[in-house]
Amino acid sequence: MTPHARRILAFPVLFIVFAASLFARAQSEDLIPNDPDVLTGTLENGLTYYVRSNDKPAGMAELRLAVKAGSTLEDEDQRGLAHFVEHMLFNGTEKFPGRELVDVLESFGMEFGPEINAYTSFDQTVYRLNVSSEDKDQFLLGLDVLEQWAFHATFDAEEVEKERGVIQEEWRMGRSAETRMQDEVYPVLFRGSRYAERKPIGDMDIVANAPPETLLRFYSDWYRPDLMAVIAVGDFDPEETVRLIKARFGGHPNPQNPRPRPEYPIPDHDETLIKVIHDPEATGASVQVYVKYDPPEARFRPQIKQELAESLFYRMLNNRLSELSRSEDPPFLYGYGFSTTYTPKTSLAGLAAAIPEDEALGGLEAVLTEAERTRRYGFTESELTRAKEDFTGSFENFWRQRDDMESSSIVDILLDAYLMDDSYPSIDWQWNTVQDLLPGIGLKDVQAVADTLLTEKNRVVLVKGPSVPAITDISESEIRDVLERTQTAEIEPWEDSSAAGPLVEETPAPGKIISRSEIEGTGIQTWVLSNGAVVLLKTTDFKEDEILFQAVSPGGTSLVDDSEYVSAQYAADAVSQGGLGDFSLVDLRKNLAGKTLDIEPFIYGTHEGLSGNASKRDLETLMQLIYLQQTAPRRDETAWNAFMNRTAESLRNRASSPKTLYDDLVWETVFSDHPRIRPITLDDLGQADLDTALDIYRDRFADAGDFTYIFIGDVTAEELEPLVKTWIASLPSSIDGSSLPSSRPASRAGFVMENEARFAGAGFGSRELWRDRGMRNVEGVRDVSLNAGSEPLSIVTQIWTGDWNGSFQERYRLQSLAAAMEMMFTNTIREDSGGTYSVGVYAHLKSMPITDYRFIVQYSCAPERVDELTGRVKELVCSWRTALPEEKYAADTAASQKRSFEKSLEMNSWWLGQIVFAVVTGQNIHDMEDRPALYDTLTPEVLSASARRYLDDSNYVEAVLYPEEK
Repeated sequence: MTPHARRILAFPVLFIVFAASLFARAQSEDLIPNDPDVLTGTLENGLTYYVRSNDKPAGMAELRLAVKAGSTLEDEDQRGLAHFVEHMLFNGTEKFPGRELVDVLESFGMEFGPEINAYTSFDQTVYRLNVSSEDKDQFLLGLDVLEQWAFHATFDAEEVEKERGVIQEEWRMGRSAETRMQDEVYPVLFRGSRYAERKPIGDMDIVANAPPETLLRFYSDWYRPDLMAVIAVGDFDPEETVRLIKARFGGHPNPQNPRPRPEYPIPDHDETLIKVIHDPEATGASVQVYVKYDPPEARFRPQIKQELAESLFYRMLNNRLSELSRSEDPPFLYGYGFSTTYTPKTSLAGLAAAIPEDEALGGLEAVLTEAERTRRYGFTESELTRAKEDFTGSFENFWRQRDDMESSSIVDILLDAYLMDDSYPSIDWQWNTVQDLLPGIGLKDVQAVADTLLTEKNRVVLVKGPSVPAITDISESEIRDVLERTQTAEIEPWEDSSAAGPLVEETPAPGKIISRSEIEGTGIQTWVLSNGAVVLLKTTDFKEDEILFQAVSPGGTSLVDDSEYVSAQYAADAVSQGGLGDFSLVDLRKNLAGKTLDIEPFIYGTHEGLSGNASKRDLETLMQLIYLQQTAPRRDETAWNAFMNRTAESLRNRASSPKTLYDDLVWETVFSDHPRIRPITLDDLGQADLDTALDIYRDRFADAGDFTYIFIGDVTAEELEPLVKTWIASLPSSIDGSSLPSSRPASRAGFVMENEARFAGAGFGSRELWRDRGMRNVEGVRDVSLNAGSEPLSIVTQIWTGDWNGSFQERYRLQSLAAAMEMMFTNTIREDSGGTYSVGVYAHLKSMPITDYRFIVQYSCAPERVDELTGRVKELVCSWRTALPEEKYAADTAASQKRSFEKSLEMNSWWLGQIVFAVVTGQNIHDMEDRPALYDTLTPEVLSASARRYLDDSNYVEAVLYPEEK
């Protein structure tokens, strides 16, 4: 080879090296950067940690222990034991034997469930703690607990025996038509894989008989540092927290010969797998199309473009499916497309639709036709523009609230990053990337996503529904005919309608604010408007760009005659489905593209109103919608008929559900079969009339003088005032606001108090409130039962009823009694007896039209244990009436209430709920602030006295669901 020749050949080699260097540099520059505020690392033993400081909520921290071990790692004799191990970690470690761990955590006010919890899935097990970071001892205890869970479980034989029953009851509680059908889905959807045969709940025979050593074997094999992560997010010093994690977790070695952790793929299949699944207790029918594919990686910035295109695709497809479901003679009740990563190695793209049970094949063909339409023709420019506006609006709102994110949301992002080996970029980076990449996404980028949905490779088609001939007679060949027919059918391009124009053609003449006051000590401003309406405003800085809203007025369905009651039940739906002003619901949604807001009307038994939210930039649009909701509900017979069809289909097989029939029995018994407590049946639905429903709606919303409008959040009086004058003070009213009193009591709220303040001396007489329809708790003792359902499952409801004085103090005592008793029943009925998975205890208190209560204890159990457990519950209730309960129940309940109250004070939703409650019930608004003073009064003596006063066996209902008699 001559030197010249060598030089010619050398150039391409050098060019390749240079190009590779440029490519590597470009990749490095395009690599998605992880959030720099997260401190992360891997200890020498392989344990990973993620730590981030966040002060929402203040003084609190979220802790997680994540283990990359779930049910797929179980040996044949361990099926169900990954989940069993999770349970056992709450039942004994070296430092905290037996139930001591939960007792200690509850003593800090942590609730078992929302703040102390865990879950097991196919590939992972995650433990959760929500602890105080202000209380150093509690924070350190939280880290100690994670370490105990990770390395020091004991599997005491006695505790194992107790917990078997709890897990069996968890399995029993979950049994239903849906779970039975799902049991048939997994072997098809995950054919040939470990996922098809390793459901996390497991095999109950193994759960009932596995020795502690088998549990310990799973724990020893898989609970080890190289398969674990500790995640901490909260109001703390992150550097100090990293040091604490290293000190606690760094010294634990991996096993000398660790068992290799296998990956279990889901095998590919070229053909479409088809399954028709039915159950006699199913209440609805659906069709589902899944396509399995490899999860797309998002390691580099350009790959984000593909994710954005996919998001836009599903937004546009789902908008089309939603529009079709509201058309004349819709082909399905509702439909949607979706994409999800189901396992670390498998994603699912899918189409699903709820269908009339006799239209399964037609519904399947309809959703496949829409997917095929997008594959052939794509979307329109107008659809893409709206989808981009919607995505941008929602993401911008997310970005604006980045400094107000709750620690629980951040910890979930980091948890996914570890378990799915994913990146976790900062919200700032994401927002900048969205703004950069989104404009460059065109119709071709989005259309390509349809190819994933319509491939035959790795496709699964499911039809699910009740065991009726219309479902059971469907053959696989008929389904294949639909699949083939869709691919060759003549399909026209989608025609997208426009929705231009202002929401309100002519801005109304503004009204006035005729008086202003402030409810002392609450920061709540009160404005009385010239039309008699009242506005309450509380400006907060809890979450940037969040404004919550609710309007309420007395009356509700109680003012509707029995002959129109069914129509009244659907009056709000008639408006929600029909649209507003000149806009149908479909056109209204198009008009509001890109806006962050929501509003819905409601009509309840004793009051009606509106509920919604908006970002600050969209607040005026929300106000316009409030105006339209009360002045221009739209009649849309097509939308009404489609809604009625959906409702009818939901009622068709309602009686097939044993739990539904049981709930009906309970409430019919408690309210002596009052006509207004009876469920609406398919026959009753024929009484619903669109024009009657609209008349009822107009009657309830026409008079703004009856309404109180409440705004909470990131909005000042100066920002809200001009909008209130234009859009609320201008609303029609029967009241001449100039005749109203110029001042009103600032310390009280509520319909009764509003009535007294607004009309006393003004010459209007008494305004409407509500009508007492005579719904009363049944008196005496009632013992009822129902035999329904194929599962060996019983549900028990034990209810004590009576009257109470309506005071805030007594409300607190009854609710505290329920919370304390739930804690006690969890310890006794669940943990000691293994009789149930969970016991719910509720105090339902009414303040209008009369003051009565229902104290409810409910749980599921084995049918043969009903008598034992109902007797045990009554025995325990009696023990609290006749003697003092343990001190811990009062102390732990009060501690939990204090924790909850402190967190709630910085939540807009909590303040809105408290103010609405005060307005509706007439409760003194200051009571909510005075609540902490009651916590210190909660003693065993108070609990015992409340049990004596309210749990009187002379007014008692016991209702039991038993399986069908064979």
